[in-house]
Amino acid sequence: MLKKIRDIKLSKNLFIFILFVFFTIIIWFLNALGKDYVTDVQFPVVYINMPPNRANIVELPKFYTLTVKANGFEILKHQLKKHIVPLKIDIGFSQFSNLQKDDTNNFYILTREYVEHLENQLNNKLKIELLKPDTLYFHFTQYTEKKVP
Repeated sequence: MLKKIRDIKLSKNLFIFILFVFFTIIIWFLNALGKDYVTDVQFPVVYINMPPNRANIVELPKFYTLTVKANGFEILKHQLKKHIVPLKIDIGFSQFSNLQKDDTNNFYILTREYVEHLENQLNNKLKIELLKPDTLYFHFTQYTEKKVP
């Protein structure tokens, strides 16, 4: 009988100890998420406003890797999302640069031009530190039509 009472008291003390350890872990986790972190996050991208009457024959990346700085809650929220809305890259907004001086078909764009635009799409909750790829290459060709008699 005395042993039963001691076992019940011991199990009650053990339960209280485990409960406090659990609460301590939760508080530690919430405290850690409140700090700022720098991490790499992948986002799908879509390209809009391509030049009219021209076709790009180089495949553009479908995902960008963004090195972002944000608090842990924002990063965790992004990682837990099942459906991520693609970022829109407005090619019409860009300043094309020629790869070679007299070449009118090969161009490049530095993606750092888009950092502010992309941060606005992310609701300014994630601050972009680095954007990969850092350069987009384009090889344009004219659309042609041929009428068949």
